Amino acid sequence: MIDGPLLVFGGPYGNLQATRVLLAEADGLGIPASLLPGVNVEALPKFPGKPGSMTPKQWYLLPAGELEPHHGKKLKFPLVIRAFNVK
Repeated sequence: MIDGPLLVFGGPYGNLQATRVLLAEADGLGIPASLLPGVNVEALPKFPGKPGSMTPKQWYLLPAGELEPHHGKKLKFPLVIRAFNVK
């Protein structure tokens, strides 16, 4: 369980302007820069394939090139999905 603010971002490291904005936002939220190295999304469970098979409040990784079920499209980038209403 996370106690406090959480800042989720998509890795702006190749973009200096985006990195500066990210660091300013983190500072405004009181998140120290030492906590910003990132999250290993590869460690998340892989998306099970259909919304009805997801566990509520669980985060899943949808790898690049797999079908995103909500929009019905294959994305060129990985996506992190959180299950809310799995009915």
